[in-house]
Amino acid sequence: MDPAFWLKLSLSFIVGSLWVTLTTMSAERFGSKVGGLIGGLPSTVVIALLFIGFTQSPEVAAQATTVMPLAQGLNGLFVLTFMGLARRGLWQGVVGALLI
Repeated sequence: MDPAFWLKLSLSFIVGSLWVTLTTMSAERFGSKVGGLIGGLPSTVVIALLFIGFTQSPEVAAQATTVMPLAQGLNGLFVLTFMGLARRGLWQGVVGALLI
């Protein structure tokens, strides 16, 4: 296999695990609300685009940016629907949000 592939794969794991570790540590220190906010920041999108550009090409990363706002909007719709339905129970919230 190409040695550059292993370098890119290793770097992806290091950056991803660093981000998860920092998010977990911030949730432990500042509470779950702050940890959830930090974990959900769009900076994860920046890291994802960086590695798409690094592993494939900058053109593919640029094409991925056109879909990102749609995906973020759908995620937001899921969360809002879950928040509204979760008062009725966990399963009703999850199933209702998935159906929406």
